[in-house]
Amino acid sequence: MVPALDDGMARLALAVRAGGELLGSIWIIDPGEEKRATALHALDRMAPLAGLHMLHARSASDFGERRNADLIRTLMDDTPHASFAAAHLGLDTANGLAVAAFSIVRPETGSLESVRDIHRLLHLVTTLCNVQFGNSHSALIGSVVYALLPCNGTSPRGPHGRIIQEIEAYSHTISSFPVIATVGGIAEGIEDLPRSRSEAIQTLYYLLNVQAREGKSSGTGKVQSVALYEDFQAPLNLLKIGEFIEDNGLGGADEIARIQARDAEQQTDYLDTLRAYLASNGNISAMATQLHVHNNTVRYRVTRLAEDFNLDLADPQKRLWLWLRLTTMDLAST
Repeated sequence: MVPALDDGMARLALAVRAGGELLGSIWIIDPGEEKRATALHALDRMAPLAGLHMLHARSASDFGERRNADLIRTLMDDTPHASFAAAHLGLDTANGLAVAAFSIVRPETGSLESVRDIHRLLHLVTTLCNVQFGNSHSALIGSVVYALLPCNGTSPRGPHGRIIQEIEAYSHTISSFPVIATVGGIAEGIEDLPRSRSEAIQTLYYLLNVQAREGKSSGTGKVQSVALYEDFQAPLNLLKIGEFIEDNGLGGADEIARIQARDAEQQTDYLDTLRAYLASNGNISAMATQLHVHNNTVRYRVTRLAEDFNLDLADPQKRLWLWLRLTTMDLAST
């Protein structure tokens, strides 16, 4: 029995279980001491029937989630059959769509509680997208929740930004861990959905890496957790350039590789000097401030850098290549 609070009425509650698993509960108003035993007996008789209804409802819900996941996965991974999946989902693709991705930042995955958290996140995304757009096409695929966002009106990115901010703001109600929310670029047609999904995932993992790095360094963990793809398009494109350089062996034994080897062998700081030189466009005073050394020390280091590695720092193409190599390396290490 649950006693009354203030002017409320006392209630009787009974847990509904199946195989030891808690499915829910049944509540009724307490009819009073004389009839309480009869009411509790009625609750006992209702519990098995309620359990069957709860299991049926959950089974139907699970089937719907699996169906949505299969169809949305087809949309994003199987272009030849994407039109079939869109028709079954009843998607309106006239104005385009954008893929949103959501993930919970947990120190561990695979536990029962982490599985419950990600399913709660799916239900939160589904509910708020229904409220915002009047419909929702969302699914849990792997450990990421995806949602297909419509592109209505002349400025669809406004609603896209607002919905991920709202979902992140409400995420504390379903998990004690932070949520990362991102949206890929607009897909004008169904065939562009894989690109939008890729952009959403790239942005999501970029923010996850930023969270891991800056959260630890600041000790607060308060770093950006929602973003549209275009918010980080520059660093994401630079990461792709870095992958191209790495995959095609374009770095090889160039100046950056030789400078790295020298620094590692002799405990020098040539790479930091070059990084500061490129970041400040060769401004000696700015470099001295950044490196916390005297101006003359900076001049000496730059001279040694150019002479020891035969660097023509006056050549704009050489500076561009060195900057690309350093920037893509630094981004990849985050």
